Amino acid sequence: MAWQASVVAAARQGLFLIPVVFILPNLLGLAGVEYAQPAADLLAFALAGGVSAALPWLMSAAAGCMVCVTAQEMIPQAVEADEPAGVVSIVLGFALMMALDVAL
Repeated sequence: MAWQASVVAAARQGLFLIPVVFILPNLLGLAGVEYAQPAADLLAFALAGGVSAALPWLMSAAAGCMVCVTAQEMIPQAVEADEPAGVVSIVLGFALMMALDVAL
């Protein structure tokens, strides 16, 4: 349940509130400003219910992004000086992450 609270909090303030603050006042005038926060809260609540089914896919996408950044940024910098210590440390770090993932 803690991750749902984080999703709701992030979605309320960033994903939904900012666009709603710009859209509702154009449609409803001053009342749109008053209704912006409750509308963003309702949209965030609806998102939190639907995220649970997509969570494995979202976590897989995040893991893929981490692997991509590691491959593009860390590995070339580790092998620039032709030192095996950089490659060995990256491989050991990856193995430790995988072991912790399986253990936890």
